[in-house]
Amino acid sequence: MKRTYISTFITGFQSVIADNLPRVVNIFSIDLLLDGLIMYQSNEEIKSIKRINFINNSFIVLKFFKDIGSLNTDSIIKNIILDKSIDYNIPELKNNRSSFRIIVSSENQLISVNKKLLNDLEIKITKNTKLRINKLKPDLEFWISIRSEGCAFFGLRFTKNPNQEKYLAKGELRPELASILCLLSEPNSDDIFLDPFCGYGSIPIQRIYISKYKTILSYDINNELINNLKSKIKNIQKSKNIKNFFVHNTDALNMKFLSDNYIDKIVTDPPWGFFEKIDNLDLFYSKMLKEFHRVVKNNGIMVLLVANSGTFDKVLEEYKSLFNVENKYTTLVSGKKTVIYKLKNIK
Repeated sequence: MKRTYISTFITGFQSVIADNLPRVVNIFSIDLLLDGLIMYQSNEEIKSIKRINFINNSFIVLKFFKDIGSLNTDSIIKNIILDKSIDYNIPELKNNRSSFRIIVSSENQLISVNKKLLNDLEIKITKNTKLRINKLKPDLEFWISIRSEGCAFFGLRFTKNPNQEKYLAKGELRPELASILCLLSEPNSDDIFLDPFCGYGSIPIQRIYISKYKTILSYDINNELINNLKSKIKNIQKSKNIKNFFVHNTDALNMKFLSDNYIDKIVTDPPWGFFEKIDNLDLFYSKMLKEFHRVVKNNGIMVLLVANSGTFDKVLEEYKSLFNVENKYTTLVSGKKTVIYKLKNIK
């Protein structure tokens, strides 16, 4: 069944999402692309969209307001209530015991609205779906989202990301971001892939799901994190057959057991220099780039997440004869501005 969907993603990656979403789901058209949001037509099953690792949340669009103009929140809700053309029949997402609530957001912030209007909309949804209201722990959520670009949508969210803070360790990358970093490396089935600062393993784990590969190498100097990652991989292997995934306690600045020009892709989140004790960040970046240049093949790709971009840019300038800067992406990680560099090795 052809539907209109909206999916949200980490800010700063419109082009990456637009390029890669059609590779994993059947899309007839991309109708809107904003910073952090894409709207598209697809006949893909909901369960397939739920499995996409590089998007945050997804919605079935029930009504879209292309230009809200002078409409305020109350006017938008009244419009939804009066619109008899909205199709609430979504059999995959409801059963006799399903419950719902309504969420209203403006510019990505939850807001309170006129209680009577909200109650009228709840009554309409109940009549059309036979769902019951549960404002604390509902099975489903209907969202009214008003964007700063002057558009808005009314939709049913069918994904539910858990609170990241509850299950991610301090410094651990969100799976969606790790997945996007892997996409930037232009993954293919012949990749010998390396994350030399693997930490909790977010990047190499997401590389497993992105596409086939030849080998994944995961290194870190912290033995405790390495043991933690080995345990994670064992758990994943219970449901997925993982081959050629290697985890080692190794110094990324001196990978002497790797031969020259052995690696196809490096995707990594190097130490930021804020939380770890690094006496000389310039020297650290210099050694890192030298070692990456040595082990990566000619035209091999490196994707680096860097928080201290000023220092990194200064060091990178010294090695401009060794790397092409293919692209730079700016985003927020844990509220801090970071830059993602896509480099290509020059021999």
